[in-house]
Amino acid sequence: MRKRLMVIGGGPFQAPLACIGRQREYEVLVIDKDPDCAGRKYADRYEKISLRNKEQALEAAYEFRPDGVCTAGTDFTTTVSWICEGLGLPSNRFTPYETAIEMSNKHIMRKVLETNDILQPSPFRLGENALHPDDEVLYPVIVKPCQSMGSRGVRIVRKKEELPGGIQEAQTYDPKNEVIIEPYIEEARFVSVDSMWLDGRLMFLSTADRLIEVFEGFHPVELGHDVPADLSYQDHQSVLRTMCQIAKAFCYRTGFIKGDLMIKDRRTYVGEVAARVSGSFNSGRTVPLATGFQLHEAVVDIAVGEVDLRRLWLGVDSVGYASERTLVSDVEGIVTGVEVDSVQAREMDTVWVWVKPGDKVRLPRTNVDKVANAIAFGKSRKAAQKKAVRGLGGITIHVKQG
Repeated sequence: MRKRLMVIGGGPFQAPLACIGRQREYEVLVIDKDPDCAGRKYADRYEKISLRNKEQALEAAYEFRPDGVCTAGTDFTTTVSWICEGLGLPSNRFTPYETAIEMSNKHIMRKVLETNDILQPSPFRLGENALHPDDEVLYPVIVKPCQSMGSRGVRIVRKKEELPGGIQEAQTYDPKNEVIIEPYIEEARFVSVDSMWLDGRLMFLSTADRLIEVFEGFHPVELGHDVPADLSYQDHQSVLRTMCQIAKAFCYRTGFIKGDLMIKDRRTYVGEVAARVSGSFNSGRTVPLATGFQLHEAVVDIAVGEVDLRRLWLGVDSVGYASERTLVSDVEGIVTGVEVDSVQAREMDTVWVWVKPGDKVRLPRTNVDKVANAIAFGKSRKAAQKKAVRGLGGITIHVKQG
């Protein structure tokens, strides 16, 4: 009998999971609110369901009866866990729902980290109390929605007069209007970590240098990343210890932990954690390109309860460096045309254009305000970086301002 795989989300970062299911000849169900989502073409069945609607998703799962449920690049691991617990699937195939909630809500996450003495930017205010900061707040601070991803609603505030506007912006991206205010660590190095855990043991860890640029003075936006991160031995060991501390704090047994860390003065701070693999093209392209480890295959393996570590490694010939670079608009307006240099595109591992004629573009405020990406592999860090930048140079987006 064919195995059944349910994929939560059909966007570009979840579609590879459905593709893997199709290649393995599983019966695949994809749920997404967009009927034109990229993952639908790999699915045997599709249900138009919002990823937030865990109750409706569970109803679809009762009918489909999957052997495994998974997602990637989205914080709706809560929906995955809700379905798995509702179906009574084996506990080694998913993250417990309570843990998924703890790791997706920044308010709860910060309290767990604090209880376990894990280094982090200690928040000044949480929840509704963030509306009434006192004079003890030391600026600059960063204001975030408690439940959001992709840098939506995140704003750096450098003086008290700017705080109400920052709070208001963050609230618009949070389902409960909750925000968190914490110190902004100037000149920190941003490192993203993907890790895989089996029965409480760390089986795989990958690091990435994140390229963060602040637009208009207060919107931090990621413009690319490099795998692996260029870390000293001491910093790498610090990252490893921090990820192990995180797993212990959340009693994590089997699954994936994504960590967004900050390093400054040989100290590693936890920015955010999530019970999933990373988003963007990190887990799906740059990690396997640089490390030879097929992270999305591992996601499906754990979901269906058939982990084969030998199958997950592509081999040493594939090990090297991978870089992703992001193109954003420097004006606001309407896209009138898109051109991609075919010669330069062939040199890339991936070229992805997010916009088409008629789409609106603006100055970037979040990580989703991108117009294109280029991903390249190289046998050296500089070679991969230069190739990715060259790939972006082959993409032209014509915009009518206004």
